[in-house]
Amino acid sequence: MAKLSQLFPSKWLKAADLPEEGILVTIRSMDTEKMPDGAEKLVLYFDEVEKGLVLNKTNANAIEKMYGDETDDWEDERISLFPTFVDFKGEQTEAIRVKPKKPKPKLATADAKPVKASGKQAPVSRAEDDQHDEDDNDVPF
Repeated sequence: MAKLSQLFPSKWLKAADLPEEGILVTIRSMDTEKMPDGAEKLVLYFDEVEKGLVLNKTNANAIEKMYGDETDDWEDERISLFPTFVDFKGEQTEAIRVKPKKPKPKLATADAKPVKASGKQAPVSRAEDDQHDEDDNDVPF
C-alpha cells in the first residue's frame, strides 16, 4: 500500500521531508502564495530542494536576526533547516525550524584549506606544498 504522503503530495516542505540531522539550504527566491485556507504567506524557495518553505513568524524572526529585516537581502544566503516537535494547540506536532545561527561560509576556492574547529587553518601536506614549488624556484635555500 502507498504512503498517504505519496498519494497526496504537498508542494511545500514538511518536517517529515527533512533528514533528522537537518539540511543546509541556499535561499533562491521568495514569493507570496495563497494557502488552501485563503491566507497569503511568504514562501521561500531553495537551490537544494524543489519544495518551498511556508514561512512562519518564528522562522522569519530567526532569519531576520541573521540577515536583517529586508527580505530581498535574504536571497543567496544560507540557512539550516531542521525538523523538531513543537506545542501547537496543546499537542506536540512536527515542525520545521531555522537554526538561528549563520552557517559557516562556503570555501571560496578549490585551493582553500579546511579550517579546524580551533579556527586555525589545517596544515599543508608536503604533496600540497610541492604543487606551489614552481613559484619558489628563484628563492636560494
